Amino acid sequence: EGWRFGASLGAFTAYVVLLLNFGLTIWGATKTKNGGHIFQGNCVTAQRLNTAIHLTINVLSTLLLGASNYAMQCLCAPTRSEIEAVHQKGRWMDIGVQSIRNLKSLHPFKLCLWICLGISSVPLHLFYNSMFYQSTLNHNYDLYFASEDWLNGGWYASNLLPSSHIGRELTNTSRNYSEMTYAQYQTDPGSIQSTVMHNSSAFERLDIQTCFDTYAMPYIVGYSNLILLSDRAYEDKRISEYDTIDRYCSSESLYSSDRYGWMCDHWRVETTGCDYGTAKTRADTGNLTVYGFNITGCVAQKADELCSVNFNLSIGILVIIFNFGKAVCITAICIMTLDQPLLTIGDAIASFMRTPDDRSKGYSLASRKEFRQRQNAQVLPKQYSSHQPRRWEAAGRASWLNFFCFYGISIITVLSLLAFAIYKLNKNYNQGSARNLWDLGMGKVSSSNLINDWALPTTGTSAVLASVLVANTPQALLSGLYLTLNNIVTRMLLAAEWASFSTTRKGLRVSHVRHGAQRAKYFLQVPYRWSIPLMVLSATLHWLVSESVFLASIDTLDPRGDPSEEDSVTTCGYSPLAMIFTILVGAVVIIFAVFMGLRKLDLGMPVVGSCSLGIAAACHPPKDGADEDMPLMWGAVPDALLTDPDQKIDVEDEEVGHCSFSSSTVDRPVDGKLYA
Repeated sequence: EGWRFGASLGAFTAYVVLLLNFGLTIWGATKTKNGGHIFQGNCVTAQRLNTAIHLTINVLSTLLLGASNYAMQCLCAPTRSEIEAVHQKGRWMDIGVQSIRNLKSLHPFKLCLWICLGISSVPLHLFYNSMFYQSTLNHNYDLYFASEDWLNGGWYASNLLPSSHIGRELTNTSRNYSEMTYAQYQTDPGSIQSTVMHNSSAFERLDIQTCFDTYAMPYIVGYSNLILLSDRAYEDKRISEYDTIDRYCSSESLYSSDRYGWMCDHWRVETTGCDYGTAKTRADTGNLTVYGFNITGCVAQKADELCSVNFNLSIGILVIIFNFGKAVCITAICIMTLDQPLLTIGDAIASFMRTPDDRSKGYSLASRKEFRQRQNAQVLPKQYSSHQPRRWEAAGRASWLNFFCFYGISIITVLSLLAFAIYKLNKNYNQGSARNLWDLGMGKVSSSNLINDWALPTTGTSAVLASVLVANTPQALLSGLYLTLNNIVTRMLLAAEWASFSTTRKGLRVSHVRHGAQRAKYFLQVPYRWSIPLMVLSATLHWLVSESVFLASIDTLDPRGDPSEEDSVTTCGYSPLAMIFTILVGAVVIIFAVFMGLRKLDLGMPVVGSCSLGIAAACHPPKDGADEDMPLMWGAVPDALLTDPDQKIDVEDEEVGHCSFSSSTVDRPVDGKLYA
């Protein structure tokens, strides 16, 4: 019962997630013989499947990390004996919140479990979302120049065409090609010509602008070999003016950053490069000349536009290991933690009502701030003021500072990535409009939204590791933001519940077995109407971030349609649309936090927050009002009930009152009157 039920539910959740992860890993492992593809086919279907999988992953990770956070809070919750030991030293512990302060006073076994749960969260943040990822198919292509006659079966001198390399050594004295290297051609012009003539549906005629828009990409999707149509042959002493076809280069021969350098006549690659803007400017002139050929149109060979959803077995195994570690740690808490921690302020009030803490006697109106300033000072009565503080004061400046730091870093990171993404899309592909961003979608792999200029490895294990870290580092940052948000919300709700006892008589909300008027606990200190939306918000943000920057793979086929492992790459993709939605949800988070912080607490009680000394100071009831099982209320104890001489203090002939929780009658404190 009590907190053990919550911890047991957390352990059950961890084991359910473990079984699901184990099943996914076994299923994915059976697909590794097919290159790790769990699905290969239509890109729209692949995108939908990838989105559904990542939504599921983020729900599972939120449940797992929620169970872990619950267990960690149970571990760092102090026992009464630990609190008394700390109070004797003039310090205090936090009650009802996740607390670093409490760790140094914990039993080594509980501290070890807390650290293990915390450490096991790191790899889950960094790798879980990359267990499944999407890839698309890139087509390398051979580039031909041909006349309309050739498309209709016109004669050409095949002996003049190169067969094993670029062949024509471009040695024009006005252009230096001496340092350029070229890959071998892999297609046969005769076969290409035959296919065009007898299977015209395999090729598509494109106008110049469409041709450039399609091929001015680092990766080509849906098309392969390209024929540029020209109204005249290139004048060269080794090629007859009657030839109807020639070829100059393969996309494999071009530098990785200039795979379409031919659009800018190729010889300029080494000096000025060839970006989308330069190529588009040349195409827009209407008089496009490439390598001396006046281009009138294009004929592109159609290719399968295939996408796949892939599984990474190594990451799957890693997730299982740390998932199992979390499940074991939470189970150990349920079985081996025998003491009764004070998880909620209700637990603490009940304990201090039953056995008052001598160290806190006489401080009934002291706030947490005052305990910090005069831990060992002489007890002094304090004038009561009916000041109505706002909730943000209860959370403390340090908690707000941590939250705003994480929020600031997170929002600056997303805004920077968004600016980078839009800049690259505009500069390289002229796709920075709102319509373009919407069409690009979320988490969708395309040739225009891949990171290819960050000096990251693109092949092998190092490429996978680097891309995974780049894609998931924002996840760890987001988890820090969620924890700090959860912390300030918990502290503000704790303060609201505390202050409500000054206006309403009610039973304590406890995490142990209930007695009398005592009530069941919420999700620790946070009511379900708050904790569930917070978890949904966390899952939504984690999913949006996973769609903003994500692991992506490019599987490459050579011009003949055969796999080309050396040209396949692993990198990261980005989605400006997902980043925009992340920013919008982030704006909701900050508005919610600030709005909640500006709400006022109920009138009357000092703001003690989670401070154990402050809570204890408010729990020195009269003998006739010390029943913690009854409905309680905080207020000024009537003089007639002050039977304890220590609770009666006179200062310069002025009678000093006493405030406390009590199961008997209490009055509203009087403004300006002294209380101790």
